[in-house]
Amino acid sequence: MIDEAMEEISVGMAEALDCIAHSDALKRLQNNDDFKLVIHTGYLQNQAVRLVTLKAAPPMQNVEKQTAILKSIDAIGELDQYLSMVHMMGDQAEGAVADARAEMYAIEEERGM
Repeated sequence: MIDEAMEEISVGMAEALDCIAHSDALKRLQNNDDFKLVIHTGYLQNQAVRLVTLKAAPPMQNVEKQTAILKSIDAIGELDQYLSMVHMMGDQAEGAVADARAEMYAIEEERGM
């Protein structure tokens, strides 16, 4: 029973460490000047503004063009949400790793008694 609990905790900790690795990698990317230029400023900011402006342009008022523009705007929002989710999951995973280590320590203490 104790070994099963330790195995479950270990699996959960491995998953949490994977989330932390993704979050750390994203933090490194977001500190990279090229990432800032191309993704943060170029896509998440400038492209979003360009698309919103384009959406209001008279030649872009037919249904197909409006649909295409909205899909592009949605894509920007999806990427932004994904990046935020990676950070959030990394933050939560740090707490999960601390909890898992505490649980493992408690089980080891129990074994020693």
